[in-house]
Amino acid sequence: MNASEKNVEVMLHLFRAVERRDDRAVFACCHPQVEFLWPPSLPYGGDSARPREGRPTWSETWTPLQPSDAERNLEPRVVAAGEHEVVIRWRQKGVSAAGDRCDGEVLGLYQLRDEKLVRAQMFYFDGAAVRDFLSRARDGSQTSEPAAPPPDRAGLADLGQPAATRLAIEKARNLLAMHGRPILVLPNAWDVASARVVAAAGARAVATSSAAVAAALGYPDGERLPRELMLETVRRIAAAMAVPVTADLEAGYGRSPEEVAATVRGVLAAGAVGINLEDGTGDAAAPLRPLAEQVERIRAVRSAAAAAGVPLVLNARVDVYLAQAGPPADRFAEAVRRSNAYREAGADCLFVPAVSDPGLIARLVHEAGGPLSLLAGRDTPPVPELERLGVARVSVGSGLMRAALGLARDAARELLEDGTYTRLTTGSLAAAEWQALLQEPAAAGGRP
Repeated sequence: MNASEKNVEVMLHLFRAVERRDDRAVFACCHPQVEFLWPPSLPYGGDSARPREGRPTWSETWTPLQPSDAERNLEPRVVAAGEHEVVIRWRQKGVSAAGDRCDGEVLGLYQLRDEKLVRAQMFYFDGAAVRDFLSRARDGSQTSEPAAPPPDRAGLADLGQPAATRLAIEKARNLLAMHGRPILVLPNAWDVASARVVAAAGARAVATSSAAVAAALGYPDGERLPRELMLETVRRIAAAMAVPVTADLEAGYGRSPEEVAATVRGVLAAGAVGINLEDGTGDAAAPLRPLAEQVERIRAVRSAAAAAGVPLVLNARVDVYLAQAGPPADRFAEAVRRSNAYREAGADCLFVPAVSDPGLIARLVHEAGGPLSLLAGRDTPPVPELERLGVARVSVGSGLMRAALGLARDAARELLEDGTYTRLTTGSLAAAEWQALLQEPAAAGGRP
């Protein structure tokens, strides 16, 4: 029996144990540090041994809604298997006290090491239908509409897509659902190692930083990095991650909307499900792209994503404050004007960097026309305060890489000037932890 066959045997044994509610048998199949990752839009997380964030576990949520073997039968079907991962399609069933029923499709990506499950990532084809069923079950209400969506409902329509596209669809939906409460915090990565570190620290998604990616490859920021190298970095990161990945595209790597659309197609092919797109030009004489032109670029992004069948999450950057465009007294009105126009054109989130005043942030939250994203820096209010103000998302750009480089500089100076190792050894990753991060199974569909 080869490795992939053994992995399939382990997972089918685990599914049978779940159906029996045999926790001892379930965790005999699992690594001690196993992770169970559920869509953040659903009200449960973790597992019976390691609940997440104080939320009820999957078992606690579904056991009361599965009174018979008919509901507990998960009907697992193996879609693909490899040396380190198994993809299984299964059914999520339940019945409420009022007789309301749920019967939905789930695609699970299961990553194994030494014949033990180390990470399980679940993607619901119609998470909204499951969430509605659970809400009705909790409230004790019943609806005449069946919880399982008819074939023309969004979600089951995705079943005709290739497996990789279905995974991308669910990751994109999950990423979009993260824009709210709790606030989405993104410590930006620049390569596979930094992305793995960020995810291991608890990040729900991974965002790239254009400046950090360029610097790691020896280029300055500002689309000096060739598009092909940027896309290859995104591909490597996305292939290594189970969580959604969103890529910083700067201005889109193209003069025309059509060229920007081509970049977006490349990003989707690389495995990312979100992007940043900025309206700054880098030209001091005309620091912002004309509004009508930027709107056309956003529409081109939306059209390219729709053609690919993936609901790409578009974080539209408004550079009014970052570029110090126009008289200071006019900047708020211009930022709001652009934010509203970008939202109408198809942006999912409005990214306004270089804003730190709490009063200004609150006004932008109220008037920007959609979820507000900020860039954190020295003067930015703490994350809990940003959440209180209504900010949906905060990232750090190249900040994490600059912090790492600052530590490297100081450790090198100490070593060269003093001959000591304090900075080199304080807070550094242990060799075992470092190797474990790099040896984790990659996401389905490729390796970094």
